[in-house]
Parts: sequence; C-alpha cells; structure tokens
Amino acid sequence: METFLSKVKVEYDDYDIQVERSLLNSFLDSKKFRVPDNFLNCLTAGDIIEIYSFPEHMQIYANAEFLKHSSYSQEQMSTIPFQKLFWRESAVQQQLIERAIEIAKKTKTAERWGLSPHDLVESLHPRKRTFELQMGWIAPVFDYDDKVLGWASTLKVEYIFEWPENT
Repeated sequence: METFLSKVKVEYDDYDIQVERSLLNSFLDSKKFRVPDNFLNCLTAGDIIEIYSFPEHMQIYANAEFLKHSSYSQEQMSTIPFQKLFWRESAVQQQLIERAIEIAKKTKTAERWGLSPHDLVESLHPRKRTFELQMGWIAPVFDYDDKVLGWASTLKVEYIFEWPENT
C-alpha cells in the first residue's frame, strides 16, 4: 500500500553534490554574492540549501531539494515573511533568529547551527504539512566588498507528514 510517506521519500541517489555546488556558485556569481569556502565544503547529499536576506529574513535562494519538499513556490518564499509561511516553537524560532544574527554580524566562516531537531509546520498548507528538521550549517553571505547581505543554511528533512483532513 502506498502511503504519503512513501510518496515523498527522499532519494539521495540522484543528488550530485558537485552539481549543487555549481548551481549555488552560479547563483552567487549572478548576484555578486559570496559565501565562505568552508560552507561549500560542508554540503552533503540530501541537503536543502537556502539563502536568506538580512535583516528581512526573506528567502532569496533555494535548491531543488527544498522545492522537492515544500508546498510553497519560490515566489511565495521570496515575498511572504517566513513567519507567515511556517510555524515552529517560539523558543526554537528565537534561537534560530539569534543564531542567524550572530552569524551575519560576527563571523566570516560556516558554523554548525547547533539547534536540536525540531518540527516545522507549513502554516498556509490546508493540512498543515509538518517536517522534522535537522539543521546543518549556517554561514554569512557577503557582497564583494564584505558587506553582510544575509546567511546561507543547510538542513535535512528527517520526517514529513500531513495532519488528517478533519483537524
């Protein structure tokens, strides 16, 4: 019997890390952005890669792995504030914001997120799709003059489900 989980099971066999690095570099070059070299070296198979602007927290890049899982379009992600699209526990959300600000303002390298796995709910999805996330790496994103423009992040989706229709 096919279940929702079997339909969305991530297949890492098709994930080519060199292609991911190349696509990310092409995007960065097109915008005249850069990330620390060690961020590119931290990418692993199955990573969702995102870049958010600072301080607006709007998504400006997402790889195909993100789009494979999310029910939101790139237009929604780049025009609707993150807090309206997703819900996570307020304590986790606060840690995430504090960590993003810390990275954007204080470091020049990629670092581990240091957040425990947690649930993220697609708030606007009618069945409240829920993901369990494992945050990976976070790094500042700079322009060629070293001005911080945002941050880049990796994460993995460990589990996905939808709430029943009657909730």
